[in-house]
Amino acid sequence: MKKLSGVFRYLPECILFALIIHYWMNTYPRNPVAWFLVIMIILQVILQKRLLNLVIASLFMFLALWMLLAFLCDCAKITVFKDSTAHFLFFGISFCSILISSSVWMFIKYFNKS
Repeated sequence: MKKLSGVFRYLPECILFALIIHYWMNTYPRNPVAWFLVIMIILQVILQKRLLNLVIASLFMFLALWMLLAFLCDCAKITVFKDSTAHFLFFGISFCSILISSSVWMFIKYFNKS
C-alpha cells in the first residue's frame, strides 16, 4: 500500500470519529458505548499497534453489520411511504454504507501494513 500523508492517512478513523460524535449527540452525553468507541478510536490513532488496530477494525465491522441488520429490520416494518420515511431510508443507507466502508478500509489498511 502506498504511503499516505496527512489527514488522508487517518481518513477512516476521522470518518468513524465523526459518526461516533453524531451518534453521541443524538443520545444522552453519558452514553458509555459512545465513550468506549471514542476511546478506542483515539487509542488506535495514538498507539498504532497492528493487532490492536485489527481488533478495533473488526469490532467496528461487527457493529456496522449489526446496525445494518437493525436498519433492515426497521425497513421491513415500513407500510406507508412518507417524507419522514424517505429521510429515514436516505440517512440509514448513508450512515450504514459509510460505516461499513470505513471499517473495511481501516481493516484492509492495517491488514496490509508490514
